[in-house]
Amino acid sequence: MSNFPPLLDQIRGAFKLAPNLAGAIHGARRVREGQRGKSTTVFPSRKVGGTATLESRLELAHALALERNPDVVHYRTNAIKIQLDKKSFVVPDFVIKNSDDSYEVHEVKSSIINLSERDKNRYDRTEKILASNNVIFRIFDQTQLTNREQTDRLLHIYSRGHRYDWSSLQIFTAIKFLESKAFNTLSEIHSALANEGIDDLIGDFLIFHNKIKINNATIFNWRS
Repeated sequence: MSNFPPLLDQIRGAFKLAPNLAGAIHGARRVREGQRGKSTTVFPSRKVGGTATLESRLELAHALALERNPDVVHYRTNAIKIQLDKKSFVVPDFVIKNSDDSYEVHEVKSSIINLSERDKNRYDRTEKILASNNVIFRIFDQTQLTNREQTDRLLHIYSRGHRYDWSSLQIFTAIKFLESKAFNTLSEIHSALANEGIDDLIGDFLIFHNKIKINNATIFNWRS
């Protein structure tokens, strides 16, 4: 018998949590900045609705991927406890709510193929428990996520592009202005927007969310 509330109650409850006075949303396991042996990162997230404290650069890379994924509406970090047996439980890295109201649970590891037998067993049990509640379980590793340089670039563009709350009209106007033009660099986009009297920061927003492209380049291989 589980020592914790029913799984779906935990998940629904996690998405009802409001940020504290510092803007942080803490889950079932509180992650503190500067913990020994961990590269903790504070990430102010629109889809979290507050500041998430992440335990590694890989978790930051995954959080940015969730921010870019249009199917993801909200997510929480370290939000729930899943009882595996009488003595053990897991606290997954991410709980996700999708646009179709389905839920997913994600775990981020450095290498899936190098998981220990103990961890493989724990995640097998986790997957079965979640499946019984119609929740998808997925594991991600560094082969599926951005590297350090790419993550830093995405974080910079995310931070600039989300400095303001853009209205639907502002987004539509910027897209219509830019979509018929060709650009080789982000600086060219900034200049074009500024010359039109449009705040150039919206260019970073549009690039981050794949609303506009730069001459068939990806966000990682075009020049600034």
